[in-house]
Amino acid sequence: MRHAEFRLLLLTGLLLGAGSVAAAEQAIVLPELPGFAATGEPSRFDPDTLYEHINGDALSYLSYGFEELAVQEYGRSEGGGLVLEIYRHRDDNNGFGIYSYEKPPGGSFFLLGGEGYFDAGAVNFFKGPYYVKLEGSGLGDGAEALQRAAAERVAAELPGKAAFPRAVRAIPTDGLRESSLRSVGESPLGHSFLRSGFVADYETESGDFRAFIVDAGDPAEAGKMLDQYRALLDKKGEPYSEEEGVLRFRDP
Repeated sequence: MRHAEFRLLLLTGLLLGAGSVAAAEQAIVLPELPGFAATGEPSRFDPDTLYEHINGDALSYLSYGFEELAVQEYGRSEGGGLVLEIYRHRDDNNGFGIYSYEKPPGGSFFLLGGEGYFDAGAVNFFKGPYYVKLEGSGLGDGAEALQRAAAERVAAELPGKAAFPRAVRAIPTDGLRESSLRSVGESPLGHSFLRSGFVADYETESGDFRAFIVDAGDPAEAGKMLDQYRALLDKKGEPYSEEEGVLRFRDP
């Protein structure tokens, strides 16, 4: 993507009044998995102890509103086993956020919860505020099918919507590059008045571009962000146009 096009901002649906869905504050319930039996007691971690499980990347999880992790090992009589990790984050946006942070570019994605993929011996997916990893070992032929079946059971028993967050679903799909939807942190495009949000890449006949979408929380906050953008453009002397509630401009 060329530098000038990277800086373009698509405003269609950028500032929404629809908030994300908060996670229920209750302990994660670990499911029974057909053909497997839980071995030992589960391990549980909170924001203060997460580093004990993923010391190298705990801060990234905390930045996406991490609240709780439950880890359970499963075995089977034929040999081999599974390790299930269920992460609960603050809301749907953050559940998708940490999933998108870790998903591989150009992976093989499929419908599981909101979206899932199989990579390096593990099935990963998100559903609502939950991010799930299911790793297998010693399962022999058909390991991926076994893990996907187990992951489908986990997804079926987890609460939450099996869909992308509402802000993500507002992004237009024409020209959308497959599986390019990702979360971005605070201050997208370097503007402190914009909250964390999402980014998607597009390929069109007129050129490639990147779209950003920010879930403002409510219409009043969305209007405030637009006012701050107008003030920035006026200060920089950048031209812009408005039509039917859409503000169009080149980001300064």
